[in-house]
Amino acid sequence: MADAPTKKASSFTLATTSSIADSIPIIQGGANKRIRPSSGGGLDADLVDGYQAATLYLPRGYIDGLICSNDTDTEHDISIAPGYARDSTNVMPLILASAIVKRIDAAWSAGTGAGGLDTGSVGADTVYYVWLIRKDSDGSIDALFSLSATAPTMPAGYTYKRRIMSVCTDASANIIPFNQAGDHISLNTPIVIRTYGTLTSTARQTIASKAPPNMIGIFGGIAGYSAGADAYFWIDNASRPDSAPTTDISDMLAFTGATLTRIIKNIKIDSSGNIYLKSNVSTASCGILALGWTDDRGRNA
Repeated sequence: MADAPTKKASSFTLATTSSIADSIPIIQGGANKRIRPSSGGGLDADLVDGYQAATLYLPRGYIDGLICSNDTDTEHDISIAPGYARDSTNVMPLILASAIVKRIDAAWSAGTGAGGLDTGSVGADTVYYVWLIRKDSDGSIDALFSLSATAPTMPAGYTYKRRIMSVCTDASANIIPFNQAGDHISLNTPIVIRTYGTLTSTARQTIASKAPPNMIGIFGGIAGYSAGADAYFWIDNASRPDSAPTTDISDMLAFTGATLTRIIKNIKIDSSGNIYLKSNVSTASCGILALGWTDDRGRNA
């Protein structure tokens, strides 16, 4: 009886390389037979034993790396670290192989160290969104600043994009120094958005957050009261139904004549960039600091 045929083992191996462009695993089945992302964010799709890749799979909304930081000119420039992400339409992988620096105080032009503003001139006390963009002709990756969180003005010849960060400017139109850790942005110096002082009214007060709209802001509150009954405070989402804070339902409590009360709270910022403040006592005092925010970096767009 003839021996049963033996099944030839597959020659496929899984390999990785150290560069960002090649950091996604390569399926390799012999010389020049591989599937991997190219350095420009496109795809090298060589035949692998009869199979060919049409797209590089990354989950919807995927982002890794691309961490931003203040560059040498801290007032105007940011550096974007290498990384990769799915574009805003979830069609194209955008792969930044090496760090790039862009200037907010100059009109956009291609390349690191060049201008980054998509249109107009940089404004004071303004939120800007940082976008990774891909050139259609060669797949090269660049970046820009835009006032728009959804539709930046794209340079000619660029189609695919992804929002990767948000920054704010101060009263002098300078980028407020920050630190980024993934989706979390902390301000190097907290911003006073309400100077500590008497409220003068129990009516709800709208406070400009100095942070990007529709994100989760991180705020510090301080409350005090020197006369009468205890005072209670709300510091909350501006879209929350208006209601008076009470002993049982409130953010902060200021005991009569007691030392100051402090809290740190995450608050959803409304579409106009505001939060709100309310107390049951008009003569109570309160101050609020903006400490930073959480940015999903286009993951849920």
